[in-house]
This record gives sequence, structure tokens and C-alpha cells, in this order.
Amino acid sequence: MDRRVVDWLADLDSATSVTVHAERAIGTQVEMVVARRMDLSLVADYPGHVLEPQPELVCRTIAVEPVFIALCTSHPWRNRRKST
Repeated sequence: MDRRVVDWLADLDSATSVTVHAERAIGTQVEMVVARRMDLSLVADYPGHVLEPQPELVCRTIAVEPVFIALCTSHPWRNRRKST
């Protein structure tokens, strides 16, 4: 997780400590929040792995991030532009 996100969360309430727990499965994080084993979860959803709405949760978008691909300079796709 980006350290800036952790710092931002910590700055919201100086009396609260922030710990990080990483899970590959969105569902696991959501289950932990519903079970009150975590206060909140930062999740990313994408096609095939969409966060399903649940009545026990309130979900808000806090950022929309670009996604990049890294290629070596000799790769045949190195000069391709973003698709529309």
C-alpha cells in the first residue's frame, strides 16, 4: 500500500493507530469489515472482480487512479498509445 494513503488515514485522527493488512481477495477484506475485525478496507475493483454492494457496508470512491503497463524499450508495443 502506498505510504501516502496510510499517512492520510493516520492524519484523520491522531488518537488512532493505523495498521495495514493485505489480502488478495476483495471478499475477504469485506468479510473482515462486516465482522468488525477491521474498521475499514481500501479495495480496488475491476472487471471480473467487482465489489458487490452489501447492506452492512457503506462504500465510497475516494480516488480514481490511472493504470499503467511497463514495457522494456525494445518491446514491440513500446510506442502504442492509450486505447480509447
